Amino acid sequence: MGNNCTTYCSVISLFGIFYLFGVGWALMKDYRYIPISDKQTSGWNCIYTGLAYVVVLLICLIVRAVKNKKESEKPEAPEELQMMMMKQEPNPAFDSADNKTSLLTK
Repeated sequence: MGNNCTTYCSVISLFGIFYLFGVGWALMKDYRYIPISDKQTSGWNCIYTGLAYVVVLLICLIVRAVKNKKESEKPEAPEELQMMMMKQEPNPAFDSADNKTSLLTK
């Protein structure tokens, strides 16, 4: 999973947690504007579902932490390779700054 995926999953989980805990709390307090006959059971079901979202959030955070740790432990490229990449010659087919024209249009 990429960082974008875990970020999206975390945001959706946070929204689900707050929404479901709020609705569950309102149902358990017998909020009169929610037309459900068995509000206590429905409230507990919302709380349980919110807890499932907490588990999903924890999994996303753990996956992200493990991935970031692995990326930080990757060895650096040798200095010679880094210097070669920095001193790379421009490609005349794509770099028309010196030639005033591109070789692709000739």
